[in-house]
Amino acid sequence: DDYAHHPTEIKTTLKAIRHRYPDKTIWCVFQPHQYDRIRKLFDRFISAFDAADKTIILPIYSVAGRESEEAKQKVSSEKLVKAINEAYKSASGETIYIDSFEKTAEYLKNNLKQGDIAVIMGAGDVYRMTNQLIS
Repeated sequence: DDYAHHPTEIKTTLKAIRHRYPDKTIWCVFQPHQYDRIRKLFDRFISAFDAADKTIILPIYSVAGRESEEAKQKVSSEKLVKAINEAYKSASGETIYIDSFEKTAEYLKNNLKQGDIAVIMGAGDVYRMTNQLIS
């Protein structure tokens, strides 16, 4: 479980995990935090997950009163996943969008293998995902 929500933090954390576990499959579950941040740093988010083998992007966590309608209309988790997949068409990593914690937990239960590393990232309420997986 990691609070990383800025592309530099995400990239650094995943590189450190890859360095520590070079032969493991690394899963990253990421909850983007704030539409405006995702919009402003969109291009940097595209390459933030390249050390992960598999990435799941959840819906953007919206901070009440701090989000512009313009940002909400211009960016989404689905658009981020599409941009990542277009940028890394030949890469072995996989990036998908899943629209809820419950569906993500079920997906992980069905796809994680013994020895895989899963990191749950974000500054919103994504910590609930970690608690859900542990229980």
